[in-house]
Amino acid sequence: MSRLSRQPSERTIRPKLVSRLELARDGTLSGFVYDAQEPERRYSIEILLDGLVFSTTYADAFVPELAEQAHQASCGFAITIEPDLLRAARTLEARLANLGTPVGQSVNLESEGANRADLRKTCQLRWLGGLHFQGWIDSDSALFLEAIVDGEAVAQVNATAWTHVGEAAAHRNARAFDFHAPRRFADGRVHRVSLRREDGEPIPSTAVFVAFPDGLAGMIDALGGYGAERLRGQLYDQLIPRLASVLRLRELVRSLPAADAASKWPFARGRRRRRARRGADARRALDSDPRKLDGRRD
Repeated sequence: MSRLSRQPSERTIRPKLVSRLELARDGTLSGFVYDAQEPERRYSIEILLDGLVFSTTYADAFVPELAEQAHQASCGFAITIEPDLLRAARTLEARLANLGTPVGQSVNLESEGANRADLRKTCQLRWLGGLHFQGWIDSDSALFLEAIVDGEAVAQVNATAWTHVGEAAAHRNARAFDFHAPRRFADGRVHRVSLRREDGEPIPSTAVFVAFPDGLAGMIDALGGYGAERLRGQLYDQLIPRLASVLRLRELVRSLPAADAASKWPFARGRRRRRARRGADARRALDSDPRKLDGRRD
């Protein structure tokens, strides 16, 4: 008797993908991909020039267009390609890593009518801990926004300063903003904050936050908590703002050109100079009295 084996379905072999691929005029290749039957799944993407893989990326960025259509929106990607590479190639395409499934339509680099849309992130809203928020939005002119917490307009936000956003090879200027939510939202509950323009158009970026009147440690004290719980509260109060600062610092370091990042890092140069001075002092001491190497004295 032969054993029957169940053949894998086409659904198992190849997911039902919704995807798009576009090349912007500044050399940014962007797009999105998601499985309509498994929208929570994320994919690694291979980028190919003339059939050869030269870069990989992960599709988990926010796509405003999909959010407006109530689709899975955290499935986008964007990378910047050097102009010399684009000029030397004929075709540009993307596919799922390890599967080979095409993502969107390949781009004919020799065609003058190649699509030049842009799916890059246009704004960002970041929680800095407590009731403090920062972010940026693409705009040539100053903007005046409204902060919305749980559906209620609570503050006016002025996006008037400038900041740099994007990867090192494709920096661009954007309007920056900084604001605090009203103190009444420091109630230990989870809240969602978003932004909208003066005409009511929503900004496609949100943040979730939890704040306490005097920090989590103060809340635990008010509830008569144990000492160990208060220590956890103090740790939370100190780590959340610092974590936001570390993430921002990491973005700044990543934005530096790779060859210059180490030389432009202010602490790295000072550390190298101090090490060099200590090494020179140690060598001079040994030259004058070799017995210092093992700590012997007369």
